[in-house]
Amino acid sequence: AEIEEVIGPLLYMDVADVAPGGSDLACEALAAGSLTGTVVLIARGECYFADKAYNAQQAGAALALIYNDSDQVVEMGCSGEHCGSGESGIVIPAAMVSQSFGQGLLTWLDEYPTATVQLDPDARIVTAVADIVQSSSGRGPAYMRYLKPDLVAPGASVLSAHLGSTYAQLSGSSVACAHLAGAAALLLQAHPAWGHDEVKAALMATSRVSGIATEGSPSTQASLLERGSGLVDLAAAGEPLLLFTPPSLTIPWGLPAGSYSLPVTVRDTRDVGDTLVFATSVTATEGITVSVPMSVAIDVGSTTALSVSVEIPGGAAPGDQEAEVHFVHGQTDVHLPIWVHVEPLSSTAEVLLIDNDFSLMESYVDYAPYVTNTLQALGYSYQVWSADARFSNPQTVPDLDYLQRFDAVIWLTGDHTHADGYYVMSTPLTALDMQILAS
Repeated sequence: AEIEEVIGPLLYMDVADVAPGGSDLACEALAAGSLTGTVVLIARGECYFADKAYNAQQAGAALALIYNDSDQVVEMGCSGEHCGSGESGIVIPAAMVSQSFGQGLLTWLDEYPTATVQLDPDARIVTAVADIVQSSSGRGPAYMRYLKPDLVAPGASVLSAHLGSTYAQLSGSSVACAHLAGAAALLLQAHPAWGHDEVKAALMATSRVSGIATEGSPSTQASLLERGSGLVDLAAAGEPLLLFTPPSLTIPWGLPAGSYSLPVTVRDTRDVGDTLVFATSVTATEGITVSVPMSVAIDVGSTTALSVSVEIPGGAAPGDQEAEVHFVHGQTDVHLPIWVHVEPLSSTAEVLLIDNDFSLMESYVDYAPYVTNTLQALGYSYQVWSADARFSNPQTVPDLDYLQRFDAVIWLTGDHTHADGYYVMSTPLTALDMQILAS
């Protein structure tokens, strides 16, 4: 059966102030029938959005317009007892408008008490914006400094079926993961011989890179550590032609200037067909140079080894650099993301002293001079790292690449004259510290 578009008549409805001369918050029950058939204006504050809409509904309103306490418009989440279906649920529409719009409408209503409004159901794009990586989305790199996230998926203000009601607008990794789980299931249905490595590689290689911005700066392209390989594109992932192992490349440990070769295996996913030649291209940030063969020829169903050369120039500034290697044949464009962390070597020393004796606190003895004086007497060069100054952070010791520059690392805890060596107030290593030191 054909799906019919059903749009009701464009009615003009009376505008109503929720409580002329009184509270405009609608946080308490309103007189039955006092708002019948009206578009009611309600101020934000003091109670849930759902409570306001429900109280307006029970008074007969046809639509609740909640005006914000600023000129920003936010998503109205649903909380409280009126979010579900049933007698206590909300069945009228509710929308948010800016403070100036709402107050302007109230002023207009004061001047024209018989004012009416009309809701136009036609959708319009007022401002075209890029896909935006939400601020709550996890950024990389991951522990041990490998590239994360792998990719991004829809996960902000997603309209979804919801248990206990007809639908809900949801946000978060729970929504993004659900999209990717569904995408993975469909890929396994289309390619039953694939394992999870192939599914991941297909999703990453075919994801969309362009047009993804970072929240708060919609004109700024999201970085590799924000959006991973890109936004999932299920249609492209179904027929990727090429898969990469690994699906991304990293130089994570802050290596100095030089040329580095990164191996990658390229696999043709076809069962039948001729040899294909893929033209390659590279996009990279200014701090690195990435080189690959100008083209790659691969037979049907075969694999080939490829070397990606990354050049870090002398004098390169410390920081994160990124690149994408694209393999193009016809309409197919698959890509391999590369993340490089540049950190020029500092002046070298033989010993690193991690000062963790809590001597920054008053009344605690500073034990570091006992160790540094001994190192000087023995002729060893050293550097001191204060873990105490960072004790409230999730990581208080240096990164692994920094630790590896020294012949020896001394972790100094002191004993503060306690015979059994315990602290009155401990400053233990964090879980991340212990993982780094164990590595």
